[in-house]
Amino acid sequence: MSIDNLFNIVVDVSRATLTSDDYGAQAKAWATVFEGLPGRLQRKKAIEQVSFDRQTVWSDFNFYTEPDAPIQNADRIVYDSRTFEIKGFDNANQANVFMKVDLLEIK
Repeated sequence: MSIDNLFNIVVDVSRATLTSDDYGAQAKAWATVFEGLPGRLQRKKAIEQVSFDRQTVWSDFNFYTEPDAPIQNADRIVYDSRTFEIKGFDNANQANVFMKVDLLEIK
């Protein structure tokens, strides 16, 4: 059985670009750079770290996709009405079978 058979959703990848706002200041805008990336979204137990008297959630979902997926660390994954920030990714065991992406849901 191919791992592609486990990919049950398709997502879009968004990347930040710098634009000018109404006052001429630089502002961040998100543009879709890739549509239809197949994968599998899986919730995981949140990893928490307390530092400087605040609680930080590093990631709360894993996204599994193709090993050569066109993503970068600062990108976002958009699935239906949900948006996830990429916190890191790993080509599992450098085997080029799949990529595991750590995500934080932001909306």
